[in-house]
Amino acid sequence: MEYRESAEDLDWVGFDLDGARRAISANAARVADLLRSTSEPDRQAYRCDWTIAETAAHLVVVARANLGYAQGRTEPVLELNQLAVTNQKRIDQLPERDLKRLADALEAAIEEFLSVTEAAGATDLRPWHSRTRLPLGGMSGMLLAELLLHGRDVARAQRRRWHLDQSDAVHVVRGGLAFCPLVIHHDLARERPITFRLRCRGVPTSIWVFCEGELTISPDQGQPVDLHLRVDPVTFMLLGFGRQSPLTAALLGRARTWGRKPLAAFRIPSYFVPG
Repeated sequence: MEYRESAEDLDWVGFDLDGARRAISANAARVADLLRSTSEPDRQAYRCDWTIAETAAHLVVVARANLGYAQGRTEPVLELNQLAVTNQKRIDQLPERDLKRLADALEAAIEEFLSVTEAAGATDLRPWHSRTRLPLGGMSGMLLAELLLHGRDVARAQRRRWHLDQSDAVHVVRGGLAFCPLVIHHDLARERPITFRLRCRGVPTSIWVFCEGELTISPDQGQPVDLHLRVDPVTFMLLGFGRQSPLTAALLGRARTWGRKPLAAFRIPSYFVPG
């Protein structure tokens, strides 16, 4: 499976890099505090194949990978079309399982990432997984998603509260506008074309076109679409990373769809490679 580079002009997305950086810093501290207060490293993370310690190791791997990419390194730490395999491989290559030391390593990598990128622009392209490229605003949104969602996985495994803030999730949605074209099932996008308008609070309304084996995301200019989708930022993040089903989101009133083909909204997740 091949991935095209995300090299388009993404100024219209309105990346808030300063806000994303603050959210990354705050949530890295949240995750680190959570790990330090966890006494069961071998407990299974919530709805996850990894233990809490393995989840923590994964976060360290991802933070260090993004640091390397921000510095211009091109090694594909993860292969986007083999995420399950390469995720496990990288976790196994990091033998540390002490949660306090992993928390320290996570905070150190995040701190260095923020230092290295301090003077960079949100649309500056950097190397990323599978030798793709991603604007720094998109990379920051995806790094924040890792912290938010895996923090949630660890907390829920212990029946502890883990709040997901809508303002944090907005950065993830903006990052998704750059990231999502890199992780689609090209055959499905070729065989079952679909176009939808996404409305998400705090993010510019966008048009998503699955056609000819590709996904194109562009600003809304009144184009005709098959369906309209309105969703809040946290729900978008949960849907996008497989933490919630479209049916559940609809039943909870957190996602609404209408248009000529409203039921097609339920198959949108199938267009993306599982993470």
